[in-house]
Amino acid sequence: FVNAAAHELGSPLATIAVVAKEMARDVPKDSPLAADVALLIEQSDRCREILAPLSRRPEQSQGFDPGRFMPLAQFLDFVAEPYRSEGKPIVIHAVAAEEPGGVPAGPEPEIERVPEMIHALGTLIQNGTQFARSAVRIEARWGAETILVDIADDGPGFPPLLLDRLGEPYVSSRKDEGGHMGLGLFIAQTLMGRYGARLAFANRREGGARVTVTWDRAAAEGMARGADNG
Repeated sequence: FVNAAAHELGSPLATIAVVAKEMARDVPKDSPLAADVALLIEQSDRCREILAPLSRRPEQSQGFDPGRFMPLAQFLDFVAEPYRSEGKPIVIHAVAAEEPGGVPAGPEPEIERVPEMIHALGTLIQNGTQFARSAVRIEARWGAETILVDIADDGPGFPPLLLDRLGEPYVSSRKDEGGHMGLGLFIAQTLMGRYGARLAFANRREGGARVTVTWDRAAAEGMARGADNG
């Protein structure tokens, strides 16, 4: 399984490496930015460390089957489970959305447990637990065509000056802390993009941060087929 996950993660890792090398070609060697570019290349190699947590997550011990589908709420609970040990409650609520004109929202979506989405959503949930003061709340709503997943915490929120750039490589609210180079959100966003999902970052009016995942329902329910065709 780890070998399969490494293969799937090869695409976003290669993207980071290509972008970094293009920057290295464009930046003169005597430029003050040269050291930053070299560091970005070095940090792209560290992305391989992402595979280590995958090998310790519950799909290993529970007979993980990449072809198994789970209801949306159960899937979110499955992804969140490893991070409950970090001491912050993770509350999950999933409901059908009220569609305009009374259009039926349809049954609860069935989500396939592919490693990329487990890792990407896990990264967002883990970030929430690290910053939350008391709890992380995950609100999921589904309609006939769209799935929305809000992951919110009651921590300090995102630095306002970084909001428009979060999800880019080398942008992090913890940039001065060892090992936090913003690559986690970048990779999560890249992985989700491959499966029809978009991320939006915001600060809550009542305080804390919110990440909203907007998911094309058809893509979410057929992720493996989408990957094979992409």
